[in-house]
Amino acid sequence: MKKLNYNIICNHYKYKIKTNIKPLQITKRHKLEFYRLGGEELSNINYDLLIKDLSNCCLKDSYCQSCQGEKCLIGYSQKQLIDSLKSREEFLEGVLDELPLYDVKNYDEETILKSIGNLLKQCRNCKTYHDEDCIINIVRSALEIAILGESHEYEGSVLMYLLAISEENPEVGMKIKEYFNQTS
Repeated sequence: MKKLNYNIICNHYKYKIKTNIKPLQITKRHKLEFYRLGGEELSNINYDLLIKDLSNCCLKDSYCQSCQGEKCLIGYSQKQLIDSLKSREEFLEGVLDELPLYDVKNYDEETILKSIGNLLKQCRNCKTYHDEDCIINIVRSALEIAILGESHEYEGSVLMYLLAISEENPEVGMKIKEYFNQTS
């Protein structure tokens, strides 16, 4: 049986690959193959900014007597970012289910909202290709839990997200939008 080659043009990542996987059979694991072209990573995630923002969100010694690491929403997010960076994978399967939902610290609202705004600038607006296991989604969910008490479904669009958050909490939605619109 002859294997067919399919040309897949991925406008989202702006390059073309040849594969024997039919376009409609592509899964999130296959997406990882799309990140490289000629040995160069095509990721546009600014890990440095995300790690810096999370460090600013950390309460450090002002609240915690010692670091709780992964038992804390911020510590958990920092670890996942570092794991994603080291493994060069933007999709971490099952990580979202392990968020420490019992973390009830009083985080600084402005710092968290600014971090969410900065994070949304890195979102690819993937719409129907949105993947819950995306590192951006994982960190955003943790930050939402820290400030709102729960994470919200993300439909792959910053605009739709801002509308949904604004409907639920207009003040929070407005502040996130302001931070999102700020130029760094």
